[in-house]
Amino acid sequence: MGTISDSVRDSSRVGTMWGFAVMIAGMFAIMTPFISGIGTSMLLAIIVTAAGLMITVYAFKAESFGKGLFQFLFGGITIICGILMFLAPGISMFTLTGVLMIYFLIDGTFTVITGFKAKPAEGWFWVVLSGIASIVLAVFLYRDWPDSGQYAIGLLVGIRLIFTGWSMAMLGVVGDEISDEMEQINR
Repeated sequence: MGTISDSVRDSSRVGTMWGFAVMIAGMFAIMTPFISGIGTSMLLAIIVTAAGLMITVYAFKAESFGKGLFQFLFGGITIICGILMFLAPGISMFTLTGVLMIYFLIDGTFTVITGFKAKPAEGWFWVVLSGIASIVLAVFLYRDWPDSGQYAIGLLVGIRLIFTGWSMAMLGVVGDEISDEMEQINR
């Protein structure tokens, strides 16, 4: 049984190290939000272009000319959007920031409503608070618009990387503790 606990410990430690590496990447993204925003926009542009290519290729498998034509046109438009995003990543950042503002506002509003509907259930306040935080974030992005388009994407990606890395590291710590408990059981 020692080999299983050793395997769990090794995996946990690797997970912890990767978690800290992701947190460091998040800190770099926050320190250089414009560069990380450009990188994120370009990566999204590549993904959109690839999706457009797949849709276009899939159009040739359609059952009829009408269905295939629609898919072909949609794929072509998607490819053009991806290429434009790649050629003008700065404009993509402004556009993505605008979409995020709208998303945070709508998400926050619905989250607040959901939280109040759940009242008196335990935790309703935290749901409302989460919704308010989304609305406040939308307002901050809007107040600094269009300048927020230069840093918002990179900053938000960095914050997300830090939280993801932290959760990975903490899961690794928990796995390490589990391997310790497994060894104690086997003694």
